[in-house]
Amino acid sequence: GGGAGAARGFTGRRDKKEGWQVPVKGYNLGAPYNYLTQGATLAHQPGLKHVYARLLIDALAPGGRDGLWRFCSMVCRSGGHTFLEFRTAANRGQPTFFGPHIRTFASVPVIEAEIARHGGTVVTKTVGRDLAPLDTENPIVCRLEVSWT
Repeated sequence: GGGAGAARGFTGRRDKKEGWQVPVKGYNLGAPYNYLTQGATLAHQPGLKHVYARLLIDALAPGGRDGLWRFCSMVCRSGGHTFLEFRTAANRGQPTFFGPHIRTFASVPVIEAEIARHGGTVVTKTVGRDLAPLDTENPIVCRLEVSWT
């Protein structure tokens, strides 16, 4: 299997081995009640919070990204950052390791504009190949670090 379940399993095993305590929780970014209530709960907890979203944008429909930006802006406003990695629009039509399935290839300027509309500022941006190769797939990837005001 793959996806979120495999990622949580890998993270949980590594955390246990290293003695870390990293909470992993699923959120429904398509359901405003879920991401707003969960985001508000996290935002009011003490401490710095970061959101790490590797290839999440690839899995979200463009309309679902609004929930991601709103959630991140709530959770990270206390000084935390959002770390994003996604395949860019330049990868459309290219072969992928996992074969054909529903995947969003987002335009970097569109993502940057969405983030700005929600109060985010891109702190660092890296775009290129060799950032996330997998077997024969070596997509053009964008990595963004975002702060929120």
